[in-house]
Amino acid sequence: MYNAINIDTKKALEAIRESREYQINASALRVQKEQAYMEGVNKGLDIAEGLFMCSNYEKEKEPSYTDGIKDAFFEIGKELDIKTLDILESTSSVDEACVLLSDRIRKRLLEENTDDAN
Repeated sequence: MYNAINIDTKKALEAIRESREYQINASALRVQKEQAYMEGVNKGLDIAEGLFMCSNYEKEKEPSYTDGIKDAFFEIGKELDIKTLDILESTSSVDEACVLLSDRIRKRLLEENTDDAN
């Protein structure tokens, strides 16, 4: 190995090693900052994309009073084992559906009362 005259070789080599280590650490820090920046950018882009990818957002409508009544009829029919789907699909008004459902409930109760009497 060549030793320069009037230069402290050990100090020079140590300075070179320290400089190399510093540059490696600085490079790793720049890479970490770049990765963090890109993660933030991608997260923002994912949020923006999600705003446009929401399935059927514009097509969904707010539930109406009639929708609530139909849901209630369905649940009542299910509990009493009364067919209600045809009422929900064929009626044009809530009043008409109420009349048909109440007739079926009366009929069902009468059947149960006659079965109990026998």
